[in-house]
Amino acid sequence: MEKKDKNEKIISSSPINIFRRYSIADVGSGSSISRLQHDSNNNNSPLVPTSCDSPTSNFKRRVAESKIVKKLKVLEFVNEKREEFQRDLYKDGRASQLIRTKDKFSFVLGVLNLCVISFICGKYPLYLQYFFSGEYLVLFATRIILYKRKKLHYFLFDFCYFANLMLLFFIYGLPDRQWYFITCFCIANGPLLGAVIPYRNSMVFHSLDKATSVIVHIFPSLVTYSLRWNDEFLFSKQNQIEEPNWKNFYLYPIIAYSIWQLVYFFWVGKFKKDTIKENNYTTSLSFLSTIKEGEKGSLISRYLNFAKPNHRLFFFIFSQFTYTLLTILPCWLYYKYQVIHSLYLIFVVTVCLWNGANFYIEYFSSNYVAQMKAREERWTKIIMSSIGNTTSFNSNCDSPIMEYSKQQQQSNTLNSTHHKKEKPKDHYQQLTPPNLKHQKGHETQFDSDTSYIGHEDLAPDTDDVHHHYNYSSKPNQ
Repeated sequence: MEKKDKNEKIISSSPINIFRRYSIADVGSGSSISRLQHDSNNNNSPLVPTSCDSPTSNFKRRVAESKIVKKLKVLEFVNEKREEFQRDLYKDGRASQLIRTKDKFSFVLGVLNLCVISFICGKYPLYLQYFFSGEYLVLFATRIILYKRKKLHYFLFDFCYFANLMLLFFIYGLPDRQWYFITCFCIANGPLLGAVIPYRNSMVFHSLDKATSVIVHIFPSLVTYSLRWNDEFLFSKQNQIEEPNWKNFYLYPIIAYSIWQLVYFFWVGKFKKDTIKENNYTTSLSFLSTIKEGEKGSLISRYLNFAKPNHRLFFFIFSQFTYTLLTILPCWLYYKYQVIHSLYLIFVVTVCLWNGANFYIEYFSSNYVAQMKAREERWTKIIMSSIGNTTSFNSNCDSPIMEYSKQQQQSNTLNSTHHKKEKPKDHYQQLTPPNLKHQKGHETQFDSDTSYIGHEDLAPDTDDVHHHYNYSSKPNQ
């Protein structure tokens, strides 16, 4: 009899079997309750009832604990797979291969997107507006998520996004209002398309951020071009404005711009000023007016820093308004003559392609491998954090379930330590091809805050912040 009690005590000390050795029918008996009380006194377990609870409450308690045990087993499995994935990520250059594959895939999609746009523009020009709508909404939603995470979401209040929304409103709200189309035409082919040249937008196919910026600035002009020279109904004689005057080409576009400017001034510049400062958010003005130590800064940065901090916002507004007026002036020529409009579009697209070529040849080719290590570390953190933490329980709890969690955590820690010992000190040295490793004395400079490689999570794109850069090994702010 004593031997039997001793065996039962050993079984009851197990963190899992303490709940398995009682059946549902035993809960209502007094002997079972006394045994539960006895186990509670010996194990000091807060999860074992110390009073004669009802059979229903005991049953619910056992069901809850059973669910926790099952969840711990699932988390244990996930943790093992996570460590296995992490080992594979560092093994044989797989992290480097994964990043390169992502860039190749993005490049292919970028080129295919350009081909599809060209085909639709030539074969079905009136359907280009619907393709633009779907692509813009997807890319804009993606940019909201990415910029919100990086505290850059106030860039989305810039005029370029407002102009795209105006065009969407024309497509689905006022498709038969020619005066509103002329307003969208002047904005799309004036300040929006013209920004590609001074702000050096580049056709970089593997970069989601740069591709999005090119679409935001160039795609609306392509849509207005296809409608202007192919929509027979919108520009039929009965629907044609007799003589487009200065109101259509200058007054209405300026009114639209002024509405945006007032909203931006009061919402971003005044109402959200304290919020932006407290949370360290980045805006176009704050980014453009920042000049790093030891750097000359761009022309726009020097211009904004010429003014006092209190007057900097007014300088910024005045310069934008002047730029908008100047770029709207020749829009009536684009509207009246298709040849001039076509040549201007070809010229801007050529400049964009040239900027992309400079990026790939002069900067990208010498800095891609140099940034691979930082990208690997960032990717690893993102992937590991997306799986989640498997030890979210309170470690100070002495319940059997917590003891089980501690045991599994200690086991995983030992396995992790064992694998860390096997990992080389600098695994990146094994991932970089010998012919691409930097020689001593010729290290490539890299500034993670001003990266122009294909990932969009290190710095805002230059077109959104109206920022000049060169293609040297360290981009100029």
